[in-house]
Amino acid sequence: MTRLEVIVARLETAELDLEETTVLLAEGMELHKKCLTKLEAAKSKIDKVIKTK
Repeated sequence: MTRLEVIVARLETAELDLEETTVLLAEGMELHKKCLTKLEAAKSKIDKVIKTK
């Protein structure tokens, strides 16, 4: 998560050239996808716990 925050901060500075922006954007999108996967897994576990009570 920290790396994703760093990437966002760097992209927001608008001081990057096109190549750097593209590389950071691609890395950020991959990290975003991984975060979503972990979030969905956690949500699924929580839903199972709630249903068993």
